[in-house]
Amino acid sequence: MTAVRAILYPAAFAPLYRRYLPEILGFCQRRLGNQHDAEDATADVFRKALAKRDTFHGGSFRAWIYTIAVNTLRDAAARPCPPSELFDTYADPSPGPEELALRAVSDDEVRVALARLPDAWQLVVELRSQGYRCAEVAATVGRDSDWVRLTHHRAMQRLARDLGVVRPRRVRRA
Repeated sequence: MTAVRAILYPAAFAPLYRRYLPEILGFCQRRLGNQHDAEDATADVFRKALAKRDTFHGGSFRAWIYTIAVNTLRDAAARPCPPSELFDTYADPSPGPEELALRAVSDDEVRVALARLPDAWQLVVELRSQGYRCAEVAATVGRDSDWVRLTHHRAMQRLARDLGVVRPRRVRRA
């Protein structure tokens, strides 16, 4: 039985779930910024993957599941937020665990610099830093490998400049 046909069976999906759960959860947490939302998004990603497992036609399962994750996060960002007056009425004025954790940690310059990048650049840097090849990233973001290489290079240059780790260029004197 081929790997593509094997994934059609729910029991065959379980090892893939165990293998990719930590990666997808980490990816969602980095993109969303908090554990609770990341867990919800990760559950949604795997629910969609299980429901649509018949659309996997081979190739990289990793690229396929990341494509689902990227689209899930994009869809979540496009949804309108609930009315704020409901939360204002029942708001707890004491700081929550996330706020306390953020206060305890010093400002993370890299995270701030990364947040200044365009979303597409952030995604490329994140996936490349996790060890994905340009072709896998390209398949995930729907671009070609050359675009991924150039975008990664430009993003890394901007991060280095923003963080002050760029060495000044030497000027050759004739």
